[in-house]
Amino acid sequence: MSEPISLTTAQARFEAARRLTSLPNGHRRRSLHGHGFVATAHGYLTPREIPFAGAQSHVLAERLRACVEQIDYSDLNQIIDHPDDLALARWIRDHIGLDSLDYVGIQSTPDQGVQIAVKSGNRLDDFGSFDLPEASAPANQTIRIWRRYHFRAAHQLPNVGPDHKCGRMHGHGFQVILHVDTDGVISYDDLDSAWSTLQAQLDRRCLNDINGLSNPTSEMISAWIWERIRPSLPSISWVTVFETASCGAQFDGERYQIWKDFTIDSAIRMNAAPSGDPRSMIHGDTFLVRLHLSADLDTVKGWTVDFGDVKSAFNPVFQALDHRPLHENEALARGDAEAIARWTLGTAHKSIPQLSRVDVIDSQGAGAIVFSGSLGAALPA
Repeated sequence: MSEPISLTTAQARFEAARRLTSLPNGHRRRSLHGHGFVATAHGYLTPREIPFAGAQSHVLAERLRACVEQIDYSDLNQIIDHPDDLALARWIRDHIGLDSLDYVGIQSTPDQGVQIAVKSGNRLDDFGSFDLPEASAPANQTIRIWRRYHFRAAHQLPNVGPDHKCGRMHGHGFQVILHVDTDGVISYDDLDSAWSTLQAQLDRRCLNDINGLSNPTSEMISAWIWERIRPSLPSISWVTVFETASCGAQFDGERYQIWKDFTIDSAIRMNAAPSGDPRSMIHGDTFLVRLHLSADLDTVKGWTVDFGDVKSAFNPVFQALDHRPLHENEALARGDAEAIARWTLGTAHKSIPQLSRVDVIDSQGAGAIVFSGSLGAALPA
C-alpha cells in the first residue's frame, strides 16, 4: 500500500426556497418550492488554517456552517441567478473562504445532487492525490451529477458455499446511484429517462431470471447496469449499487470497489487542544467507519470480497475501537477522525489487503477520508 492521503470532510444543512425558471413551462420545479439542502466539502486544510492538530474537521464544519447560514431560510433567487444545484455548489465554493478545498457538493434531496472539483486540474475520482496540468484536465470530469433510484427484487447467489445465507433465495430493497460527468448540460430528467427502462426490468423481479444476472451479486448488478445504460449516458462515470443500507458495490467500466459500514461508540480526548477547550477533556461520539475495498472480480463467486468475510476480518479492529477509551491508545491520542481513520487503515490492511480507503465521520457529518489510490464515487450524505 502506498503512503495514504488524508482529506477532511464536513457537511452542513440549510433550508431554502427557489424557482428554476430556465426549465420548460409546466415543469414542476419552475414553481416556487423548497428543500432541506445538504452542503458537503472535502479538502486538505493547511496548518495555518487550524488552531491545533486534529481540529481540521471542526474548522471545516464551522466554516461551512457559517457559509450556508448566509442563505439559510432564504429565497435563493434573490441571491443567486438560476439557483440550481450546480449554481449553489459554485456559490459555496466562492463564499466559504478556504483556499484548500478540493471538492464541494450539494444534495438537494436524499436522491439527487451535484459535486464539483474546486482546484483546477483535479479529477473527482482522484482529487487530493495528484494535480493535472490545467490543459490536460478534461472539463467534463470537474462536474458530476448523481441521482438515486430504488427497486425491490429477490435473488440468490448460486456459487457460494452450502451454509452461506446468500445461497438461499431472499430479497432486498436495492438502491442504485448513477454518477454522470457533465459540462452542466445533462439534467436529472435525462438520468430519469435513461433509467426508466432498467427500472421496469429490475423492480419486483427475481434477478436470477434476468438475462446476464444469473449470479446477481452487487458487483455483477453494477456492471450489468453500466453496460446497458452507457449507450444513453455515455458520460456515466460510476454505477453504485446499495445491497443494504450499510454495504454495496461500485463499477466504473473497469474497476470494482465495495464498501462496508460500521458504527463505533467511543470515548476520545484531543491531546493537542488547549487547556480549557472542552475538546481537551474526555468526551465521546458515535462514529461511522466506512471501509472501501478495491480488488479484481472473482469470476466464479462474482464478487471482489464477500461482505461477511470483511466483517469477520475487521472484527478485531472493531473491538479495539468500539466502546473503548481511544485516547488510551497512543496512536489515537490526538483524538480526531483523521487519526482514527489512519490507524484503522494501517491496522486493518494487515488482515484485509484489499482495503484502500477508510472514512471516519462523526455524528455531525464531519470527519476524515484516508485513502491510497482512487477515491471512487462519493456516496450521499
